[in-house]
Amino acid sequence: MKIRKTFAAAVIAALLLNLFGTGVFAADETLSANVFMTVANGELLLAQEPVEVTDYNSDGKLTLDDAFYAAHEQYYEGGAAAGYAASGGAWLTKLWGIANGGNFGYYVNNKSSMGLTDEIKEGDYIAAFAYTDPYWADEYGFFDKNTVYVSKDREFTLTLSSLGWGPDASPVEGAEITVDGVKTGVKTDENGSASFKLDITENAVISAVSEDMVLVPPVCIAKPAKTAEVYVTIANGDLKIAAEPVTAADIDNDGEVTVNDALYAAHEQYYEGGAEAGYGTEYGQYGLSITKLWGAENGSGFGYYVNNVSAYSLTDKMEDGDYLTAFVYTDTLNYSDTYCYFEKNTVSAKAGEEVTLTLSAAGYDDQWNPITVSVENAEITVNGVKTGLKTDKDGKVTLKLDTAGALVISAVSEDTVLVPPVCRVSVSAAETDSGNNNTGSGEKDDTPKSPVTGESNTVGSVAVLSAAMLAVICLAVLNLKKSYEK
Repeated sequence: MKIRKTFAAAVIAALLLNLFGTGVFAADETLSANVFMTVANGELLLAQEPVEVTDYNSDGKLTLDDAFYAAHEQYYEGGAAAGYAASGGAWLTKLWGIANGGNFGYYVNNKSSMGLTDEIKEGDYIAAFAYTDPYWADEYGFFDKNTVYVSKDREFTLTLSSLGWGPDASPVEGAEITVDGVKTGVKTDENGSASFKLDITENAVISAVSEDMVLVPPVCIAKPAKTAEVYVTIANGDLKIAAEPVTAADIDNDGEVTVNDALYAAHEQYYEGGAEAGYGTEYGQYGLSITKLWGAENGSGFGYYVNNVSAYSLTDKMEDGDYLTAFVYTDTLNYSDTYCYFEKNTVSAKAGEEVTLTLSAAGYDDQWNPITVSVENAEITVNGVKTGLKTDKDGKVTLKLDTAGALVISAVSEDTVLVPPVCRVSVSAAETDSGNNNTGSGEKDDTPKSPVTGESNTVGSVAVLSAAMLAVICLAVLNLKKSYEK
């Protein structure tokens, strides 16, 4: 008889599982979302911490109830059983161990929630707080940004607003900014805005306190701005800066270092007056665009390439070691300025060695597909001085550099409006034997060389030879004199 009852129970359980699925009896593990949770009770108890939410109450959706339960499970000592309770899954009765008769408020993405059954989704920002004022005068405070990326030399601005019992937010004036709980002395103006700088190496919590109102602590997480070490060239007919090293930081708080960030940093580091004086952008029909480059304002006549590929926009990402070239179109009628480049960004050579470079240009075929073409008959310049050396039909040129030091190789053309290409060459002194150049024949060659051509300086050679001959003649005369006296 017992066997039959057990078998019957098993059959019934199997039928129920087939009819209703396992979600009726256990949490649906397929439902999940990652959110950011803030909890306060006069002060911050949890500040925008990441929380992985699952459908713990098995109602087939993700709700505030699920999010609060998960937050306590992940961050409260003793878990949800110790710190969290809800009445019928609809109203909070205990939050972070605080049981105050249900006097709690909660917001999703800075909007008041109607109850714990409100649904939440991936990436939501959730805030819950216990009222500290007996007349529920606590006002929910929030910044206009949840996250900012900061660098020590760059000022940024946050705007603080609050929500009370009404539907509309109001600016909070006179609130003092805090960083990791420490007052900064910086206060919000009549618009709720505060501008300041932060020098941090790890994430910090920005909040605010007020002596004029009961303010639920707002939260903005400050993160060290992402940076990239890049090389920037800027041209306007001629070179303004040539593949100069630039430390670019994320100035627009999009979490990435972009072309815009790199150009801003280049002006900050190299342009007199900084980016404010020399660089400008604006948002238009096609997104963010340049309005001023190296002090030049000529409408839409600007171009920029990353690693010799035309950039799609100023928001293109940049990484360590990237090369960025930006230029002002000098032909604003036909925009015929041609972007060109050497196959090498840098070259190291010893004095007297030959260096071969190939000059190519970016172009388009008859179907407007991007192509690369050789640049013929372009004259090579060294530190802005023409050398007389020109590229062949394949864009190749060979030159010998005999002057040690850092040189900038570029090119100009009488046939095409070229955006000046750049190759930085580091020339080291030739290997010597006892401080002299070795010709390879076993003889010492002390003849000075021309910096570009490598040819001997014959005037110097004649001078040295004449001095030596004069010394020999003087010695011979002196010997004859002594012999005569004897």
